[in-house]
Amino acid sequence: LARETWEDTLQDLVDPACAGWKFLIDLRRTSRLCFLGPSWGAAPLSLAQSCAHVVVLDGSAERLVLARQQALGAGLDNMTFARVRDPLHLPLESGSVDLVVVPGLAEWFEAVGKNQPLPPACGADLLGELRRVVTPNGQVYLGTDNRYGLSRILGARHGACQSVSARTLRRAASDAGFQGCELFAPFPFRHKFHQIVDVGGTGRMNFCADPYRTRGRVLRPLVKIWDRWNQNGDVERRLYPFLPGLSAVLSADGSSLSFAERLLRHVSDVADVPAPARQLSRYYVRAKGAVVLAGGESAASGMIVRVPLAESAEASCSRQHSTIEMLARDERIPVTVRRLFPAPLAHGHFEGQRFFAETTLSGEVGRLYYSRPE
Repeated sequence: LARETWEDTLQDLVDPACAGWKFLIDLRRTSRLCFLGPSWGAAPLSLAQSCAHVVVLDGSAERLVLARQQALGAGLDNMTFARVRDPLHLPLESGSVDLVVVPGLAEWFEAVGKNQPLPPACGADLLGELRRVVTPNGQVYLGTDNRYGLSRILGARHGACQSVSARTLRRAASDAGFQGCELFAPFPFRHKFHQIVDVGGTGRMNFCADPYRTRGRVLRPLVKIWDRWNQNGDVERRLYPFLPGLSAVLSADGSSLSFAERLLRHVSDVADVPAPARQLSRYYVRAKGAVVLAGGESAASGMIVRVPLAESAEASCSRQHSTIEMLARDERIPVTVRRLFPAPLAHGHFEGQRFFAETTLSGEVGRLYYSRPE
C-alpha cells in the first residue's frame, strides 16, 4: 500500500505497464514531453517510444544514471536527463513542451525537495509552473493520493502537498489557467492497477468486475450481491471518491482528445463498425504489458483494441489476432460456429503505436456465468 517494497521498485524499473495510463493524454509521435520523477526508468522509456523527445527531471543522480543506461540499452536517443534541486521551478522555457507527466505529486516533492520546507500551496504553485512550460494546447497528466481515499479512512495523515481532493484539484487547475480537467482513478491502486475509471463522468470507463477471477466459491455470492446492489452503477459511483489514487488530465485549451479516443476513431474509420463503437467505454491495463480499450456500450456494436506496451506483449497480441483472422477465413468451419468467435477489424500502426482491433461478442458475461449455482 505504501509503494515502498522491493517489488514496487522492480516494477518501476522494468515493467512498462506502470505507464499504462499514457493513452489518456494526447500523445503524438511529434510530441515533446517532460517527465517529473522519481522513476527508475520504465515509465519514461515507455513514453519515449511513443513521442519525439522526453526530458526526465529528478532529484537523484543515481536514478537518472540508471534510466540513461536503460535508454542506451534500448537504443533510444530521444531522451534528456537532468537533476533539479527546486521542485517548483523547472529548467524549461515557457511553452517549450507539449506534455508534462507527473505520476506522483508527493513523490516529486520528496525526490527533489525532501530537505526543503514546502509552502502549503506548493501543489497549486507547481500547477502554475506546469502551465507555464506547456504549449497553448498542451496537456498535463498528474497523479496523486486521494485526500478522502482509503488511506485517510484507515488513519493515515498526509503532509503538505501529499494528497488532494477532486474538488481542490479542479479549482487549482482552473486557477493555474487550465481550461479542461478530466478526473480518473487507477483501480485498485495508483502504482498497481488493472483498469482506470472515469471519476468525473458517468457515461464511460466505469468499473467492471469481468477481468477478475470470480470462479471461487467465496467470490460467487459476493459477485451476486454486488450485481444486485450495483444496478446501473449506483454503488460504484458512490465509492469512486474513496479510491486511494486520483489522476487528472489537465488541458490548456480544453479541446484535445486523448490518444485512446483518436485511436478508436481511426479504427472506426478504416473498419466497418457502428458509430457508437468509437466511444471509449472501458480502459484496462493487462499485467503482461498491454492496454485494452473497449469501444461502445453494448457487445453487439462494440470493439476491442489491444495496444501493446512492450515487444513481448506485441508478439502475444499479434499471435492472438492472427488466430482470429485464420478462424474468420477458414471455410471448413461452419458459419454458425465462426460467429462464436470475434471478427478481426484492423491492425497496424497509429502514431507509431502498434494496435490490434476486433469485434466484441454478445452473451453472458464471465462473472455471471461463474456465479451460477451449477
